[in-house]
Amino acid sequence: MVQLKELVMETRKNENDSRFSKVDLSYIFRLRDRLETVAPKKINTVFALKNKNPQSREGWTQLISFSHFRSSFTPISELAKLLAPVVQETGVVPAIEPIDLRWLQNMDWNARLIYRLLNYSTVLFDKG
Repeated sequence: MVQLKELVMETRKNENDSRFSKVDLSYIFRLRDRLETVAPKKINTVFALKNKNPQSREGWTQLISFSHFRSSFTPISELAKLLAPVVQETGVVPAIEPIDLRWLQNMDWNARLIYRLLNYSTVLFDKG
């Protein structure tokens, strides 16, 4: 069973690794600043996940959001409104993938998504 707090702590530990360069994170810093300035109300945590395709314009184009929701459109619309100014400035549109916290708790640490979050992501926003 995966707990969100443990996942955030482990991911932050890996962020200090040399795999993440300042150049890679320039676009992400803008998204992070925006989320810290205008925090989303219904979302617990947002991870930026490196794109699998190295040919993409920006490597960081997938946002994984964890929250409780009835409709998956709710976190997508909230993040889209908040991040629209950054998207307009950079021209990079991230894919937002909402994940219900109840679903996360049924996963184990060997799940593919958890592996990718631990090794290829950075935390943009966390309510704590």
